[in-house]
Amino acid sequence: MPIEKGLIVSEQQGIVREVINQIMCNHYIHWENLAAYLNISEHKLKATVCYDEIKLKTLADDGLLRFDDKHLEATTTGAVLIRNIAALFDPMLETGEKRYSKTV
Repeated sequence: MPIEKGLIVSEQQGIVREVINQIMCNHYIHWENLAAYLNISEHKLKATVCYDEIKLKTLADDGLLRFDDKHLEATTTGAVLIRNIAALFDPMLETGEKRYSKTV
């Protein structure tokens, strides 16, 4: 039997996982391409990950990322704090108890 244990994830968890993987691994997200890859609309993609321009603008003002409606890219400085950028796209961090380590 090839699978002894497994984890079933919801559609939302799968979308969030892919967005976080994209930003953590590539330091870049092209929303239209990612939505097409996930076979969902760009609007649903952004809604699922709680896309918030105000929070992104704060990080952009600090020089950690550049973004517009089509893409988001971490700067060289932002790459050092990529966990902070990725955390913006995890709705589970907004609710519930704090179970994770803190970033600097």
